[in-house]
Amino acid sequence: MLAGRPVDWDFLRQVVLLPNKDWEAGPERIEELRARIELQRRVEELEQQLATVTRDRTGIGGNNPPEPIETEADLRREFLIVWQPLEDLRSETEQAVPDKGRIRSAISALSGVLAEIGKWTGGKLDRAVDKAIDWGVPAVLGYLALHEAKIRQVIDAAEVWLKTL
Repeated sequence: MLAGRPVDWDFLRQVVLLPNKDWEAGPERIEELRARIELQRRVEELEQQLATVTRDRTGIGGNNPPEPIETEADLRREFLIVWQPLEDLRSETEQAVPDKGRIRSAISALSGVLAEIGKWTGGKLDRAVDKAIDWGVPAVLGYLALHEAKIRQVIDAAEVWLKTL
């Protein structure tokens, strides 16, 4: 507070409520808690953005059809390539003893999504005129490309947290 930076009251509350054995474990436990909370926030932000995309996709800019072409469940299934790793990360942040293998797997899956976004967007830039878009995975990658920075933030936060475990 004295330095003029905003105080993260949620983090401080969780630190104060740590059991004595964690306090005795030293600053490593507090750094792990800080990294865990940061990952939870990044996952939540990305999930909120993706939920908005799936909800609003058939509205204005989605041809605004009289009846939705796809249901929200269908869209969520298309986004499974990113939803599943996010759910895995969220689930692990809630565990007392997180599964490092599952965290690595989620990081790998999200990194793969970023690689596919890079290939897809690179392919789009190489063409002057594109054929009609097949609304399967390429469309999902197009929507995810809009959230590439948030996906990268989730990966970075997960890697930091994994190092503290």
